[in-house]
Amino acid sequence: MDCGHVIRRVRATLSALLGLLVCACDPPEKQALRELEAAGIEPNGGALLLAVEEQDSLNLMRLLRAGIHTGRRDATGRTPLRIAVERGDLHSAGLLLAHGADPNAMAADGRSIAGIAAAAGMASLLEALLAAGADPHASLPGGETLLPWAVRQRDPALVSALLAAGADPTAGARLALRLRWSEGIGLLAGAGADWNQADGTGTTALDDALGAADLDTAGFLLARGAKPGAGGWNHWLRRAFERGDARGARLLLAHGAAAVTGPGLLEAAAAAGNDTFVKLFLDFGIRPGRALEIACLNGDEATARLLLACGVPPNHGQVPFLATPLSAALRGGHDALAAHLLAVGANPAARLPEGQNPLHLAVAKRCHRTVNQLLAAGADPNEAIALPVDPAFIAQVRPGIMRWVLKNDSGATPLMLAADSGDIATTTALLRAGAEKTAWTRDSRIWPINFASRRNDIAMMRVLLGRDPENEDQRIVISLSEQRARVFDAAGTEIFSTRISSGRKGFETPTGEFVITNKYRDWTSTIYNANMPHFQRLNCGDFGFHAGNVPGFPASHGCIRMPPADAAKLFSLTRTGDRVTINP
Repeated sequence: MDCGHVIRRVRATLSALLGLLVCACDPPEKQALRELEAAGIEPNGGALLLAVEEQDSLNLMRLLRAGIHTGRRDATGRTPLRIAVERGDLHSAGLLLAHGADPNAMAADGRSIAGIAAAAGMASLLEALLAAGADPHASLPGGETLLPWAVRQRDPALVSALLAAGADPTAGARLALRLRWSEGIGLLAGAGADWNQADGTGTTALDDALGAADLDTAGFLLARGAKPGAGGWNHWLRRAFERGDARGARLLLAHGAAAVTGPGLLEAAAAAGNDTFVKLFLDFGIRPGRALEIACLNGDEATARLLLACGVPPNHGQVPFLATPLSAALRGGHDALAAHLLAVGANPAARLPEGQNPLHLAVAKRCHRTVNQLLAAGADPNEAIALPVDPAFIAQVRPGIMRWVLKNDSGATPLMLAADSGDIATTTALLRAGAEKTAWTRDSRIWPINFASRRNDIAMMRVLLGRDPENEDQRIVISLSEQRARVFDAAGTEIFSTRISSGRKGFETPTGEFVITNKYRDWTSTIYNANMPHFQRLNCGDFGFHAGNVPGFPASHGCIRMPPADAAKLFSLTRTGDRVTINP
């Protein structure tokens, strides 16, 4: 072998080894500069921008190792990091961040690097930017901030990174709720999101949940102290009531609505007969207001009983309203309900807004059960209607003569009211309690039976005369065409018959149904000053039966004449209260 050749090879190897040893001893910066020099690249910011633009990773690394400043900008003001992010060059962006590139550097267009990364969907790069100090409140090109964007992506890692970097958890809270992203909601809640923050319209997250009837979300918010916005508790409680959402109403009441809710909703529930909400509102201590009165006025016995069972007092009233539940029930003519109120403690002597006592209104409204209870409680069956009579009370009375009396006379009694009303049960109760049948109004001198006779109320007149209104043991039938009167027993058998003479032309005897209301063995006409033996007055009127001339044709002034013996016989057969039918 040629010794010279060997020597040359050894020298070359030694020289290479020596060069390697020298390079190995150089610091990285010098080594990078040497490599850049060997590659013919100037170590400056321009070269760094070029390396990023050309995605020249090798020379980018050399330049960064050489300590070239990463803040150099191109003609548009973009930094190398901005360019790398825009190009989606994750490797170059990572190298730049590792060597101190500013993640918050902005160009003239005002766009943030983090926002550009987010808009491009580069979540991992965004996390790296945040770790390097990127502003967590930066905006995307469209204006949305980073946290809402991350929530929209449903990316828990990115949301956590943003929160760790100091993002305001409230910024994404409402969006997470709208998306019903439970994991994100939990992250934001744990970071202290303010669930009460309202938007520009005054709407809060709780408003959103309640508006969508999302009770699970609403419950989550309420448990964390959330409150409704401008509408307030009453707005949403009323919405729940209107939707029939008892669960939602209970949720609101349990978290604060009960403390600010007045009686209006309970009154509305009572007016609607919605016992579910009535009970719910009462359970949470809502004041009853006029709820019981309203239920009584509507005759809603179920709701009224519920209110009473829940502790609403039967005499409850509300200023400035003077009406009581009892007066409301009576005004509506709800007899069973009024009677129940008395049974549970309603005041039987309370003066009503109409200016009268409960008995007067109960009689006028034909509430016979209530009348019985009032009388049993000591109400006076003969107490006259108090003067002056309020138009509100007159309006409750059946149209007719009684209304005229209440406006123009005095001394009207409960029995007169009952006789005028046509309520047999009420009249019977009053008579049983000692109502005076012979009382009369002061000026017009109208008796109780006169009110019934003016209405031609046969059954009422019979009751006032002490007779059974339904079962008749006999009746008298007059035939004007035959000029004959007949008496029939309960079985319909004729037991008496006689000739008559009825009213002549111009004084015709009226036809229809009548009752014998008075009997006088001897009577002198107050109109004609004529003797009328065995006179039997019909319907308290100005005509009746009596003995007289019977020529075989109509000849009287309206009365029904009979031969004296037959008039006496008929007088002995009849009683007051017997029905008389006068046919043409």
